[in-house]
Order: sequence, then C-alpha cells, then structure tokens
Amino acid sequence: MIDRSIDSFIAESLSQKNGKSLRVAVLNRHFPMSIATGFGMIPIRPTLGTTTSAEAVGERLIRPDACPFCKTMMGNALTKKSAWANVDCAIASITCDQIRRSIDRLQEDCGVPVFSVSLPALLSDAGRQWFRQSVREVMDGLQKRTGNLFDRVAAISDYKLRAESASKLRKLILTCKYDPVILHKLVHAWMICEPSSFNKFLDDVSTSIPQKQFDKTIILIGGFVGYEDTAVIKKLSDMSIYPLPLNSTGLDPLEYWPEISNFNNDDSAIDFLCDSIFDAPVHVRTRPNGVMYERLFKAIKETKASGVVLKALTFCDLWYTEKVRMGELIDVPLLVISSGYGEGADAGLETRLETFAEQIG
Repeated sequence: MIDRSIDSFIAESLSQKNGKSLRVAVLNRHFPMSIATGFGMIPIRPTLGTTTSAEAVGERLIRPDACPFCKTMMGNALTKKSAWANVDCAIASITCDQIRRSIDRLQEDCGVPVFSVSLPALLSDAGRQWFRQSVREVMDGLQKRTGNLFDRVAAISDYKLRAESASKLRKLILTCKYDPVILHKLVHAWMICEPSSFNKFLDDVSTSIPQKQFDKTIILIGGFVGYEDTAVIKKLSDMSIYPLPLNSTGLDPLEYWPEISNFNNDDSAIDFLCDSIFDAPVHVRTRPNGVMYERLFKAIKETKASGVVLKALTFCDLWYTEKVRMGELIDVPLLVISSGYGEGADAGLETRLETFAEQIG
C-alpha cells in the first residue's frame, strides 16, 4: 500500500543521522528552510504526531483551550516523540498568542532553543526589509549553534530541489483525479524529508497513486491539517468530492517558487530566499488579507468548485473569525468545521458533510 510506503519513508528519514548535522524544527512556513541547509542543518516541519494522546500530554504544559496544533507540538516535544525525537532547536514565527506561549514552554520545559523570526502582518516595503533583517538575526543564531559559516551554494542547491518537487506535487494536486489522502501525506513528506531523497521517492511512487473519478470539486481552506488528520479529506473523497487543499498543508507552500539564480554573493542569495517567503501566498493574519480572498475566488472559478470547506482547529481564532466574512464574499456554499484531532471520526461530522454534499448537489 502506498500510504504505508509514505509512512515508512518518513520514519526512515527522521531516524537517519547525517554526521554531525543538527535537526532544526521549522514550526511554520515563514522561514526559508534552505537557509538552515546552508548551515549544514537538517530542516524539517514537525507535522507528525497530531493525535489525542499527544494533545493530552501537551496539556501538562499549556492551557487545555490552546489549539490542537500547539498541544500536540508540546506533547511530542516533551516526550521526544514523532518528528521531535532528534530535534536540536527550532525556528518559529509568532503568528498568534498561543504560538508565543508554546515557544516559551518549548524552551523552558522541553529544553529546545527557539529562534524567532518576525514576518510582519502588514505587507509593505518596510515590512520586507524588517523580515530580511529578522532572518539574518536568526542566521546569526544558527551560525553560533552549528559553528558553521553559511554555504550559499548548498542553500541554492537545496532551494532548487525543493522547487522541483513542489512543482511535481502541485501538478498532481491540480489534476483533481488522485487520492487526496495520499496527496495530503505526500505534501507532509515533502515538508519533512530531505529534498533529493523525496524527489526520488516521489518519482518512484507517483505512478502508483490511486486515481478516482470525482463528481464535484470543493476548496478546502483554513488552518494546519496534521499528517494524521485525514478524516474530513477521506469522507469527502468517499462521497466522490475532491477537496482541493488551498491551505498551509496543501498548495500554500507549493505555489510560489520563483527561479533562483546562482548568486555570486551571500546577501543577494539571502534576500532572494527571504523574498520567496515574503511574497508567497499570504497568511490569514496578513493585512490586508484581500489577496487571500482573491486567490480563493480564482481557485473557485478555475476549478468550477461547488463549495468551500473552512477547516479551523478548535480555539484557532485566526481562521474561525473569517467564517462570516467568507460566507458573505463567496458565491458558493460554505461549510465551517472547527475540530480537534480526535473529533474527525464522530458521527456529527459525517452528518454535516453529508448535508453539505446535498447542498452542493
């Protein structure tokens, strides 16, 4: 089974040692992972272990009304499980108060040093310069942590490999004919595994991804969907509805990869890598976030989507507060789901999805 192959590939990737290279957890997509590679580090997105057991452990460190992402992150970091088993340090952008509190706990209770990068909520020329400077400050910390100088050539090579595999994955997703659960897992593998290995793995398995005839397409938008959090995706697929993932664990990190030059100085390369993040699809917290809606309108039109599912994590105000505005702005049915990682299989969710399926015809 291809899903088991993906599970095994990720597990093997996380267990591998690469000499003295340090593994760094990049908590969100607001830092260029290739820069960490330039310091000889192994950057990963710690997107595994999104389970109720990890949530329960995380509640020892942060409030029960924190979002499931933060709670599972804390649970896995405290117990050194899942993607956090061999993490030396972390990099994070503070997108909300819960992330800020989690960063404090990571450092004080889990012993994981965290380097904070600042991506301004307001998009402007001044914000771009601020972000570039913030990344450079993190680079100073990574240099001290590793004892290595920044290797521009390694960073550029890493970027090219990530861009290549991102393009392949994006094409597979946009065909709207492959098993969306498998594609969901592959996006996570892309965020976790070393890019050259992932490129080869994707080439090996791409012809084995099950295909299906879908009757409808909907847009799946919202917050972080964990590796194990596949219930909504699977239930929609079982109803012959293809959920096009316009989110941070779908098309968001795959879409914006401008062609990179072989820069002959570090500053130009670093500025380019910073801008590849700053100019990427906007986060819901970005102001103005009208660009996010323009992107949603375009996706609805191009895919002839019959509806939109806004999937927010419980207690995640960033996305949940958009539900009224989104319902007013789009001209297709909207279903809002706010759930934790352990609520995906309940009968209530299935009933709501069935009602939504009837609504979109």
